[in-house]
Amino acid sequence: MTVLGNNTQVYNIRIHGEDHGATDGIDIGGWHNHVHHVHVTNRDECVTVASPSSNILIENVFCDNAGATNIGSLGKGGGTAFIQNIVMRNNVYYQTEWAVGIKAYPCANGIVRNITWENLIMDQVVYPV
Repeated sequence: MTVLGNNTQVYNIRIHGEDHGATDGIDIGGWHNHVHHVHVTNRDECVTVASPSSNILIENVFCDNAGATNIGSLGKGGGTAFIQNIVMRNNVYYQTEWAVGIKAYPCANGIVRNITWENLIMDQVVYPV
């Protein structure tokens, strides 16, 4: 699911992707967005924040056999990244390869600031950060 916009909420949904990757749960970008009470099962990113983004809250998300809640991929397709004021809290990662991270290509440039991850539960996670 791709959500690009402002003042948007994504909540109370369950996403079940294919078992082979390239099936992101939620890709979100924009200003003042809120993702909450979501369950994602897939083999790719659970929730990804895309550039440009500011003031996004991602909370109470259950990532089950999914990827991480990520920032990025920065630098993909060129351009200058701008991501700030992102909070990811009270999320659960179960049987995932990654939990949280910032993804960037070597050529990436721009601003990524004020990113907060808090109160995360990880069970059977290969790479927490």
